[in-house]
Amino acid sequence: MAAANALMDHALEGLGLDDSEFHEALSNPDLLRELGRNPGSKLAGAASRLVTGRALQMAWAGLLPSYGLTLLYINFHYFARHFAYRKGFTPLGSEWKVWRMVLGWPGFGLKYAEVIVLFFLDMLALLVVLAAATLIGMVAYAITSPCEFVGKVGYATAVIIAALGGAAAQAGVAACVVINAASG
Repeated sequence: MAAANALMDHALEGLGLDDSEFHEALSNPDLLRELGRNPGSKLAGAASRLVTGRALQMAWAGLLPSYGLTLLYINFHYFARHFAYRKGFTPLGSEWKVWRMVLGWPGFGLKYAEVIVLFFLDMLALLVVLAAATLIGMVAYAITSPCEFVGKVGYATAVIIAALGGAAAQAGVAACVVINAASG
């Protein structure tokens, strides 16, 4: 019985309820009638929100150690909440409800703060991907057309970029520099 009580306390804490609120909700005749008509919907939705809220909390906590890969789940959670299964996913900001109560933070601003932070992190991730694609393109250009590459970016930049491309890019850039020096 003690294990069941501990499990119930943990579930209520995850939902952001205390015992008095839970008993008050169960004493509500409208809620009891609705549960009688469709017993699994409210309970399944609450359990799903509890699990997805914990997953969202873990994704935010693991953002730096995973080098931003958990941003994929946070975006999935946001879009699933707003466009797919609204009742099954917690809204952004609600996964910290227990901490908000402990620290005395207002609850209404946290969801907007999380959406803003998510937007800026997405923009940062987009910039990183674009920078990596640009660098890969420059290395490929240095390997395939070294003389044109040296002419467009200059000798110092060409040597730095060619160093990333390996021996073939370095040899091509060096040959172009020798050819340009001999002809010029």
